[in-house]
Amino acid sequence: MPAPSAQKYFNEAQTSQESGLMEKAVESYKKAIETDPYFISAYYALALLYHQIKQFDNAITNLKKVIELDPNDASAFNNLGVICFANEQRHILKRHY
Repeated sequence: MPAPSAQKYFNEAQTSQESGLMEKAVESYKKAIETDPYFISAYYALALLYHQIKQFDNAITNLKKVIELDPNDASAFNNLGVICFANEQRHILKRHY
């Protein structure tokens, strides 16, 4: 369970993202992570947002953090594979598969 203040930032990020305020959403996800560095859902949501706004390196970094925190998260591995494969970064996959 994330810290209550981290959850607050996470909720703000989701609201901002749904409203199309992507930069504000990124900042709120980052605040959630700063508040609770083990908040896997925040890393994951931030990774997907970065993918959506085509910041692929940042998406990969956050997915790697999800995998570091939860090596059994199949969806994180799947999304990492999709992003790396689509962006010609297959060398990253050799370390994770």
